[in-house]
Amino acid sequence: AEMTETELHDRPATERGVLIVINEVEYTTQRREMTGRELMTLADIPDGNHLFLEVPGPGDDRQIGPDEEVRLHRKMRFYDVPVGNFG
Repeated sequence: AEMTETELHDRPATERGVLIVINEVEYTTQRREMTGRELMTLADIPDGNHLFLEVPGPGDDRQIGPDEEVRLHRKMRFYDVPVGNFG
C-alpha cells in the first residue's frame, strides 16, 4: 500500500530522523543531539559565523556555541549571522 504524504509525516520521529531547518533549508538527521559545529557543518555555514536557535515568542533567540550540544526536536529552526553584523 502506498503511504500518503500525511502518513509519512505522522510516522514516529525515530523511524525517519528529525527534521530541522537551518537558514530556511530543511535537513533530516538521524541524530538526537548535535553540537553547534556539527549543525554548521551540515548547513555549510562558514567557521566563525554565529549560529542561533530561533526561540518562539518575544524572547531573544539563543546563540549556540560550537561545542554546545543541542537536543534536536522536530521543526527546530536555526540560522547563522556572519561575524561583524552585530550592533
